[in-house]
Order: sequence, then structure tokens, then C-alpha cells
Amino acid sequence: QRELVIVPSFRRLRPLADKNIVLLGSFDSLYLKNLREILTALGASVAYHVTAASDMVIVGTADASVCDGADLQRAVSMKNAGRNIYILKEDVFCQSVLAKGWLRVGG
Repeated sequence: QRELVIVPSFRRLRPLADKNIVLLGSFDSLYLKNLREILTALGASVAYHVTAASDMVIVGTADASVCDGADLQRAVSMKNAGRNIYILKEDVFCQSVLAKGWLRVGG
């Protein structure tokens, strides 16, 4: 299983500082075995339940039951109510951070 590796300049910049990121579901992506570590190194606070302070939810879709979970429903309700919260599937999140150049795929 390959891992995502932080590009050294972004470890110093901490582009996710002050962001509260929630991980929901089961992750089956090739790259996500070290996701919590990566997010923390980029400055984020990582949680497993959605709260009023949550800024982003990353949804692992390996287990479809996550779609029926209370935490994801809470995040969707917050977004529908006008809250600025991002809800991303794991593959979209990976593509995004790779495209931004924050991370690269390690061996």
C-alpha cells in the first residue's frame, strides 16, 4: 500500500492550520493508511464526529452504511442551513491535495 507524503515546504506552512476535519466511514484508498497523520502534520485537528466546529468532512466509502450515519446527516444539514462546511469523498480529497502540490505519492 502506497502512502501520501507531505511535500516538505507544506509541512512548515501548515495550510490546514485551525481547520477541524472529521473522518467518517471506512477508507479503502491506496493512499489513505496514514491520513490522520498527514492531516495533523498539515495543521488540522482531526475528529471522528461532526460538531458545530467542523470545517470539513472526509467520507470513506468502503462501507456504504456511512451514508446513513448520523454524523454525515448532521454535516449535510449544516451545509443545507448555509454553514461553510466541506463534505468530500476520500478520492476527491486525495486528488485535491495532490493537485495543490501539498502531497506526493510515496513508495
